[in-house]
Amino acid sequence: MQSAWREKLILRQALLCEYTPTRSLREKIPLTDTLVIVSKDEMLRRIHCDYLEMPDLRLSRAQAQRVWQLDEHTCTELLESLTDGGLLQRSHDGMYALLSESAVAPLTSY
Repeated sequence: MQSAWREKLILRQALLCEYTPTRSLREKIPLTDTLVIVSKDEMLRRIHCDYLEMPDLRLSRAQAQRVWQLDEHTCTELLESLTDGGLLQRSHDGMYALLSESAVAPLTSY
């Protein structure tokens, strides 16, 4: 009984957290190609939340692309949107960081 419960827990982690289970468990997970479509507002919220959770986070556009798995155009558009909205700032070396005043900004400002 406990083994079945543990297996369900691991499978849930695999589906929710992109956890890669061991080979024996992978064989039990039906693998399908999926495409997740996320709205622009959701991505803006996600990026802003990540910066709020890690206030010292400083990322270049290329690093942000890898972190949020975005193409160059989309990533640039989102980062510039947050910068224009006064939530992020872009330094002279191209690093994006949280504006200190935006740490208390509401997330509904998108």
